[in-house]
Amino acid sequence: MDFRLRLLPLVALLGCAPDTFTGADGSLDAQPDDGGGGDVAITDGPIGGDASNGDAGPDLSCKSTLSGTVLCDDFDTPNASGPAQKWSGQLAVNGNNSFDTSFFYSPPRSFRASIQAADGGAFADSALLVQSLTTTSLAGATLTTRTYARIHAIDPNHAIGLLEVSYVPNTGATGHVWAAIIADNDKLNLVVQGDGTSVTATEQLTDLTLDTWVYLQIDMIPSQSKVLAMVDAAQTAVSTPLAGAAATPLPEVDLGLLNASTDYASVANFDNFLFRIH
Repeated sequence: MDFRLRLLPLVALLGCAPDTFTGADGSLDAQPDDGGGGDVAITDGPIGGDASNGDAGPDLSCKSTLSGTVLCDDFDTPNASGPAQKWSGQLAVNGNNSFDTSFFYSPPRSFRASIQAADGGAFADSALLVQSLTTTSLAGATLTTRTYARIHAIDPNHAIGLLEVSYVPNTGATGHVWAAIIADNDKLNLVVQGDGTSVTATEQLTDLTLDTWVYLQIDMIPSQSKVLAMVDAAQTAVSTPLAGAAATPLPEVDLGLLNASTDYASVANFDNFLFRIH
């Protein structure tokens, strides 16, 4: 499996986003069940039921800021600048990032990442990214990122990232340590890797189901060399030697279609996103 996410430096990003959520998003979502605090394990239960747009299950509210929130976005605030308005930047290489009012987990809109098929199979990205501005040490902290995703079409021959969290290691090695939930053929897998380190792990989470909202969550805990991941009710814990985080980690999350190819048209929607350091 050939899968590697490209991470851009902050100077290359488009736009600017605050490091904490201000509550101006105007969501009508229900309260999340995480409750804040220093929980380490996955605390949000799987979604259940399936409606035409929003499945029954826990929403990720942006009304109340949980401790350590870097960014909360349910994509419900109309803005001509598009879905990247609150984010640090976006990746749009042979891809398109847009709002979508036809499919959503919570009304009235979601984020839609799309890549059109084209001759040549060129590299493609269609994603949003948020980079924390914190300079606080990650010692003992958990990086939690979670969202709902609905995949409409995906390249069956190329592994594509959907949700990724990463940080700069303190080992002096270049690159990042990262964990990602990827769509690989007909499976959703967790991949943990580190540039310039020995970190490498892959775990199958569940079968890939198209046109259904699924809950995705990654908890990355550098101090415990542990990554926990959930796709709906399927969850796994990977213990692998994670390099410690640098003193100025600037951890980053990418959401969308990552490391894709234009060999095949790929389309996915994302809604009710949350990134925390706690």
